[in-house]
Amino acid sequence: MCVDYQGAREADAIVEAALDRLPSWSTTLLTADASTIARANIDLFLRDEDAFRGSLPAGLPKAILLTDKAKVAPLIRALALDFYGRIRMGVSRDAKLLKRYNVKKTPTLLIAPESGDEPIIYEGGVFASDAAYKMVYSKMHAFLEAHAAPLSSSKSTKQAKKQKKEKKQEKKSDAEVHQDIIEVQAQADIDRCFDGRDHACFLVLLDNIDESNEEQVKADREHLAILNRAFKEDREAEGVFEFAYLRAPNDGLIAKQLELPAKRPLAVALEWPSRLFMTQGEDEAFTLDNVQRMIALLISKRGENLQPLAFWPTFGPASASSASTTNKEEEQDGGDGHDEL
Repeated sequence: MCVDYQGAREADAIVEAALDRLPSWSTTLLTADASTIARANIDLFLRDEDAFRGSLPAGLPKAILLTDKAKVAPLIRALALDFYGRIRMGVSRDAKLLKRYNVKKTPTLLIAPESGDEPIIYEGGVFASDAAYKMVYSKMHAFLEAHAAPLSSSKSTKQAKKQKKEKKQEKKSDAEVHQDIIEVQAQADIDRCFDGRDHACFLVLLDNIDESNEEQVKADREHLAILNRAFKEDREAEGVFEFAYLRAPNDGLIAKQLELPAKRPLAVALEWPSRLFMTQGEDEAFTLDNVQRMIALLISKRGENLQPLAFWPTFGPASASSASTTNKEEEQDGGDGHDEL
């Protein structure tokens, strides 16, 4: 049903009007006295014998909001809708129910006990303020989720399929290396990783793999997926890193220059403007968490693996002659061509 909104053309007024139109049928008003046309007796409600249950299955958990407000808050109506079919939500202003459940203050949200058990009280703090609405909603949602009936088989099957599809898409996305991640195949690619010396370069050294070896291929894809995710998160945070990967044996010269350990994969974060670099610890696994930690440490210029970057990184196998490699920084500054600054 469409409603022609006639109120003020202001965000707050429109939001308030939308919240006021949340349906109330998802909650049941309760009383300690006999049922009326508008309210259900609490005991009938708990036994699913009231007239307001409708087509809902019997035996659902019961959540009860004890309040002193005349209107049911939009927050509660929204939660009742979210859990419709999994929790029955009751609301009451009856002082007798406060006494029954030994509640000292309102509003209080609780899960009604079975038999003689104590009620389970929501202890998440304040109920509502405009600034904290999302936080309060999230905490109350988690509380109700912990006590709600499982999703129906049809819903859970659909949700499982959806999650499986999303996971598959995410996995596929991670497996496809982003076009802006540089595959280093020449010295120019290393130079590009520093983007004119204004950026930092996050470089991952990888083994050369045998494409016919399924285990090697699988492990390599996992390593590239980690690099891919780190790249995406850095871009979302408007980071300053360029990302690249370099395969053996062409990582030999840079490994020799920086005295890097032999383990692969090995993450190396280099920042040319401050002449610093950081390597992944020899005992550290190549994981997204460790990659993120490295980036944070290099940006803040902290960490025990932080070292001075005295050479412009050079592409090529260790057997290549370093004498034939021109140090670009020395060339640009009019130096004598030595690798060391």
